Amino acid sequence: MPQHLWHEFPRTRFCEVCYATQTTLRADWSPPLSTICPGDPDDGGRRVRLRPRAPSGAPRVLEMA
Repeated sequence: MPQHLWHEFPRTRFCEVCYATQTTLRADWSPPLSTICPGDPDDGGRRVRLRPRAPSGAPRVLEMA
C-alpha cells in the first residue's frame, strides 16, 4: 500500500492523492491518520477531505506537458 504524498505548509499539510488534511501545534500532526494512503477517490479510493481549491478559487486544471 502507498504512503501519503504530503504538500507541507508551516502549520498544515495535505495529501495530493486522497486530500487528507492535518494541522500541527507542537510537532504532533492532528487528526491522527494511518500512514497508508487510501488512494485517489476517482480510482475507487476513499475520500478523506474535500479537494483544496486553487488559490484563485477557480478549479484546478492540469496542463499538458
